[in-house]
Amino acid sequence: MNYDDALSWAMNIMNSPIVIGHRAAWGLITVRQIDAMIMAQALGGDEPPIFEEKCPAGVFHHYHVNGRLFLGVYKYFHVWYFDDLLKDSQ
Repeated sequence: MNYDDALSWAMNIMNSPIVIGHRAAWGLITVRQIDAMIMAQALGGDEPPIFEEKCPAGVFHHYHVNGRLFLGVYKYFHVWYFDDLLKDSQ
């Protein structure tokens, strides 16, 4: 999906029949880090996103919306990216 579709999907999740646990790890994934940062900032009301620097082994690097609460409810919403993995494999 493109940026606008992803933004719309995420912002309308509260109005959907989808039930997501408050402690569930979920979100969006992008290829490029810059795209993940832009999406996390847009979803956080244009506040600077939080970059998760210390990821355990096997976890993609990611951003959280500022304050870590997405839509005031979901603490574990992530915007992951994996372009750093692509660089490592080349």
